[in-house]
Amino acid sequence: MSSGNPLIRPGPPPLPRAQQKEFEELVRTAQAPLSSPSSSAGMADASLTLHPDARAPLSAEFDGEVNPVTGEKGGPKREPVGKWGDLVICTIVFNFARTSINIAIRLVTNF
Repeated sequence: MSSGNPLIRPGPPPLPRAQQKEFEELVRTAQAPLSSPSSSAGMADASLTLHPDARAPLSAEFDGEVNPVTGEKGGPKREPVGKWGDLVICTIVFNFARTSINIAIRLVTNF
């Protein structure tokens, strides 16, 4: 590659100075943190609010580090097994009620 001719290089052709300045300013404002004052502060606050149809976040079942039911320290704040016996881990659902029924049926049919 020759460094003498700026048009012979990989990439798009260079912008005129005014457009390059505008582009750099747009990139700088887009990469600025949300806490910096800008003309679109109202837009940033509006985009951070929850959607009206969004589900409310789940609250903890107890306060503190010790689970009052199990006595576990530092464990989950909510019971991982749902009220119908389903355990959900990374979108995989384990149904303990149905599994125990299947095990019972297998035991009965093996005799």
